[in-house]
Amino acid sequence: PSYQPSSAMSNLAKRIKLSFDYIYEIKDDVTNEPIAPIFNTMPDKKLYPDYYDIITTPTSLNSIKKRLNVYTTPNEFIKDLAQIVWNAKTYNEQGSFVYRFAEKLDNFILSNVIPKFKKLGYDVVYPNLGPNDPTAAISTTATSVATTPQPRNDQLHPHHEEEYNSEEE
Repeated sequence: PSYQPSSAMSNLAKRIKLSFDYIYEIKDDVTNEPIAPIFNTMPDKKLYPDYYDIITTPTSLNSIKKRLNVYTTPNEFIKDLAQIVWNAKTYNEQGSFVYRFAEKLDNFILSNVIPKFKKLGYDVVYPNLGPNDPTAAISTTATSVATTPQPRNDQLHPHHEEEYNSEEE
């Protein structure tokens, strides 16, 4: 049998798509809501300009969806998923629902996506994207930290914040 890269690629694309599609099935442990909608799109630049000062590699599930047939290795896909987690955990306060949803997605990457691709024989690793500390990315000197605007501690991830707040009323 001759080696056919295109069929091998479509096989990888199918496996990546299966993992990707499953993200839409994951529900939050606390509210039982699906976690995916919050990560579908990137924050509005007009409403959250500081997001783009802090997050230098913004991405979303919709961005990943457009690249599903473009990935040449599972690691590229895993890195993009991990970037969503890193961005959410860097911008949002620990304890916020967005942070919790990001941890749920992270757990899925670690307990499902990576083992599944390892089992298929791929050499997959969780990427090191750096510490989840926005101040570390800016500077470690006291003067520049003092003059650099920091995100408010109570600031939630911008996506669908209104929806979640209105449900509590």
